[in-house]
Amino acid sequence: PVPYDQLVNSPKFGRELIKVNASGDYCCFRLDAYDTIEAITYLGTAPLEVPNVQQLIGLPQMYLNRLVPRFDEGLIDDLPQFVRENWAMALFHDRFGDFRQALKAELLEEEAFGAIAADLEAKVDDEEELPSKAELRAAVQASSRQLVEKRLVEYMQTNQNQLFMYLVPSAAVMRQMEDKDLINGHSRFAPKGASGSLRGSLRASAQMQGDSMPHDPQGPLGAGGGTTIDGMLAPL
Repeated sequence: PVPYDQLVNSPKFGRELIKVNASGDYCCFRLDAYDTIEAITYLGTAPLEVPNVQQLIGLPQMYLNRLVPRFDEGLIDDLPQFVRENWAMALFHDRFGDFRQALKAELLEEEAFGAIAADLEAKVDDEEELPSKAELRAAVQASSRQLVEKRLVEYMQTNQNQLFMYLVPSAAVMRQMEDKDLINGHSRFAPKGASGSLRGSLRASAQMQGDSMPHDPQGPLGAGGGTTIDGMLAPL
């Protein structure tokens, strides 16, 4: 075991997100310097879904619905409860690990992305200073981002029977929107001549779902928005 004072003074240490909920249960998410979840500590009387929590170790914090920004904005009062919300269901799906490995392998086949990965590995082996998070994000090409988005939507569609809370083209709510012609901005509920974008239609679908959809007040759909995949795309 590494002494705590030595741990927090290590260049690999990032920060700790600590919360004590209303019941007095303590939870701490420890992140490394690159905002990856390195450890989770829980001390409390309420049961904790240990297998689910273990799957969060090693994930970028942005996979967790912008965990750090939300924490800093004071929007999270209970960390275990936060990761129990519907937006997190894809992270706990039994195929998510395989999906990440397959996506990683496909990205590494891209010349530009493979070069970034090789350069990072060389710097780690030589114990050189690594580029900043901003520099890494800027280095990733648009084609890689588009590939991630495409594969993530395909993953959600393939597992829609269990991941029905996500708004993807094959979702039941999206088919209902198509039936009502909401996608084209000509909802029978809208004023004559009204039109709207796909994002606006998504917002409308989430509002139609009401409390059955997970609430994401700071998400990409704005107030009343539903579960989206944007958070998972954020690391790229």
